Amino acid sequence: MMHSLFPQRYMLYLFTFVIFAFNAEAAPFFSSPNSNLNSIASPWIPSSQSSSRNAKTNSNPPFPHRKRQFATFGPHLSLGQTESEYIKLTTTFIPGRPPATATGSLFIWPGFFDQKNRSEGDLVQTVAEFHNSSTMKDTCGAGPGQWCIRPFVVSKSYISQTPERGRAIDGGDAIRLEYVKAPGEGGSWNQSIWNGSKGGERLFSYVKGSARCKWFEIATESQGGNKGSADTQFYYNTTLVLKDPDPKLGERFITTGDIKATKPVTTDGGRNWFIEKVEVPPMLPGTAWKPG
Repeated sequence: MMHSLFPQRYMLYLFTFVIFAFNAEAAPFFSSPNSNLNSIASPWIPSSQSSSRNAKTNSNPPFPHRKRQFATFGPHLSLGQTESEYIKLTTTFIPGRPPATATGSLFIWPGFFDQKNRSEGDLVQTVAEFHNSSTMKDTCGAGPGQWCIRPFVVSKSYISQTPERGRAIDGGDAIRLEYVKAPGEGGSWNQSIWNGSKGGERLFSYVKGSARCKWFEIATESQGGNKGSADTQFYYNTTLVLKDPDPKLGERFITTGDIKATKPVTTDGGRNWFIEKVEVPPMLPGTAWKPG
């Protein structure tokens, strides 16, 4: 996002939170179930726009002023907190069409974090984002009916890092995501993104963050008066790899908001978990963008 606030999301099943954001646009923020309703500080990232697609990263930006902002969360999926830690995610993601009318900002994402250590951990996530047309153009050059996509890492709840420019994708594009944590103490996270519908073009390989992540979540997030998603989101062949087996991880699997998902399964005692399909329904059916 050209001006970005980043994921620190505390989710109650009401899905409504007050946050303090910096600057005028919006960007994702993260939550999770079974936590108290809280106000939190989440940074905006005012980014200078570069023609480079991948190179520069924004971190520790200036914060000229504050503005109270609301974030709401729609359907979500989670596997709860593991006593092990995640070291890899692969999935193929189809975001669906964005809303026809841009009100506020909409973010959809799968992410890893540590629910019990938000203040010191990392949120590792790739985000499809939708804003008004001028912000979309500034953020990634997107045209009508497109999303911007890029990787994010939020460290210690407030240090937000992302490439300066996102990439434009269509709602029907099959986006392959891979998050991999390098081995060893302090190994870094690498988020790789490919567009399978555009010849397998590699959009990003982004190395940031090194904290242990123990929670997986798929989320839909709205800010600035946005009312939610307009089309169905799909996740296919989602594979989650743990450092050490957690045979009971699948028992903590939850979905809300009429999400349809196959149950997570493991064939090796709980180190590798597989979810064949996740279907996240639109919050505002019939309001998706249509070609003219």
